Amino acid sequence: MTTVTEKVLECSYYYVLCNKNVTKALQFVNVSRQTFSKYVFIGENLEFTLMDLLDKKGKGKLTLGFAEYMVQNIHNPDQQLSILPQLMKLSDKRKKEVLADYIECPICCDNSKSQLKVPCCNQFICIDCAYSHIDTVINDITFAGIRCPCCNVFLTRSFISSILNIKNGLQWINRHKSHPHKRTYYKNLYTKLYSIIRKVETLNDKKINAVTLDFDQLTSSNDPKLYYGVCMGCCPRIGGIPVYNLESIKVTTVEKQCVNAEGNLNILKKDMFKCQVCKGGDVVFKKCPHCGTRTLKPNGCNYVVCGDHRWCFVCNERLELSHEGHNVHYWMGRGTGPFSDECRQSKNYNAPKYIINTCDCHSCSQSGGKQLCRNIDCSERCFTQFCNKCS
Repeated sequence: MTTVTEKVLECSYYYVLCNKNVTKALQFVNVSRQTFSKYVFIGENLEFTLMDLLDKKGKGKLTLGFAEYMVQNIHNPDQQLSILPQLMKLSDKRKKEVLADYIECPICCDNSKSQLKVPCCNQFICIDCAYSHIDTVINDITFAGIRCPCCNVFLTRSFISSILNIKNGLQWINRHKSHPHKRTYYKNLYTKLYSIIRKVETLNDKKINAVTLDFDQLTSSNDPKLYYGVCMGCCPRIGGIPVYNLESIKVTTVEKQCVNAEGNLNILKKDMFKCQVCKGGDVVFKKCPHCGTRTLKPNGCNYVVCGDHRWCFVCNERLELSHEGHNVHYWMGRGTGPFSDECRQSKNYNAPKYIINTCDCHSCSQSGGKQLCRNIDCSERCFTQFCNKCS
């Protein structure tokens, strides 16, 4: 006697063997067209280890009706395997009623037929949230690795590859036509991810763990701590068209302490990560008011580190070697900081400016704490901005 499982597998076998020609396949099986279509649909989409339940008796039996309903509403075989044991004691009617509770995405709270199992915490999230999360992280102003949206552990390379590299990824996604229309975009996104990682590896002279993609481990030796960001000005756009070369991506860095101003507010802007080519503009030189070293306008932070002393490139004043000199001197409200082209001195801001009038660094102490004249060609020292000769 032929079992239900054998009938389902037989129909699926002839369907594939006849190149998915239903009329031709029906010549080899003794079932109606409607039944044949049901058997093939179940055979192609039901998790294989659940097939044996079609032949069981009593409460442990998986009926063809519910099997068809389940594969219509749960596309991922792993999720079918996870959910079904919790429903087996219920009637088919009750199973259908409570199934919706098991396919609710914990992130967007919508019921989704297509959900991915995140390997780090075994949580199921809808495929839309998974793609959106990875897309947002890779295209954000800064890049700090891709973490699980549920447990915050770094997502593995194999998981990211399985959903972005659709052609060689999870087959059930292709079968149910979930996002394959964006295949080119996601492959470009995958390429951009690894282009960014390679650039950060070069900056740190260190390799990332190829399995875990632990970005913290790659950047943990940084001192001071850094933000990494792609220059948006010259990064190729990765739309729905092929982008074969993303090696031209430029990754620049910003010290984290530069954007942690008063109140510890992190204010990050795209312009902070512009490369030198995209910044362009006139070349500006100023000299250090301590030692006279000529300095090119910084690419980013205007708090200039020069030996054992510090100064501001905006106002050319000597600053305290402290958090106040580094951050607060530039803080005039939300969105301002060391990357702004303004400071409290240049704007005459009504608050402490943390400028030092006398300095005991190696250069200034030899002249009683005086600073160098602002005239870039003058070597006189004074307590004002310009010496008597240049004023």
